[in-house]
Amino acid sequence: MSRPSRCRPTRPGPSWGKKDKGCDPNDPDDQACGSYWDHVLLGPESKLAVSPVVGRRTAETALEAFLDFYERADGCLPELVTTDEYAPSLSVIASAYGVLKGDLELTEAEQGACDWEAWPDRYFPAGIA
Repeated sequence: MSRPSRCRPTRPGPSWGKKDKGCDPNDPDDQACGSYWDHVLLGPESKLAVSPVVGRRTAETALEAFLDFYERADGCLPELVTTDEYAPSLSVIASAYGVLKGDLELTEAEQGACDWEAWPDRYFPAGIA
């Protein structure tokens, strides 16, 4: 991926261009500048890199990595999920592995017994929590 010449440093040094603090988020020329991250999801048993995704450190990029892992693992919930405590991690994992409340197919009696109205729109399996 080539970066605009504007991102190139004005003095000799690293070739990655501007750092995040020197980028203007409202400037279209700065959109390709700044930090990019390797989001790598490993298979917990094999330790293989299953889903590497390169991009900005955003919830969208993290979700892309988790959805790719979900697809490659046929939706099987891993026995272990660890993160670096990045703030959006919990919501990203819940989005990838959660079940929509309407898809749970509970009877009215079951809904009444579990305080159905207080449940979030997406149910997260208790086994991983």
